[in-house]
Amino acid sequence: LKYKYQRGATKAIPADGADIRLVPQLPDGVTDTGLWEWNTGETTRAITVRADRSFIYRVTYTAANGTKSRQAFAIAVSGDAPADTMTQEITVGGVINRSTEMKVLTGTDLILYAEAATGGTDD
Repeated sequence: LKYKYQRGATKAIPADGADIRLVPQLPDGVTDTGLWEWNTGETTRAITVRADRSFIYRVTYTAANGTKSRQAFAIAVSGDAPADTMTQEITVGGVINRSTEMKVLTGTDLILYAEAATGGTDD
């Protein structure tokens, strides 16, 4: 499935709380069977959602031959979700320091490392 984000004629980032129309697109030449199922319960091809919370909208399409395709639309609302906890490390001379700052001499070899604690997201 391809997808198309529709919001009038503008390409601007929508404001929090705006209505957003989600329309998955089929490849050229494919006839729409009308068999759509969203994780929100809707069974139409296009849905309109309000960007008042972060959420991943998922849609499943069933083709005429029974093959299922899936598409996900992620909506992120500013300030809605807490930031992932990060693990930061600075390794100098084989010693790992769990810090974001460290003073070292110019020319010292070091390894900078950062990773999100969760590695993923929820709905």
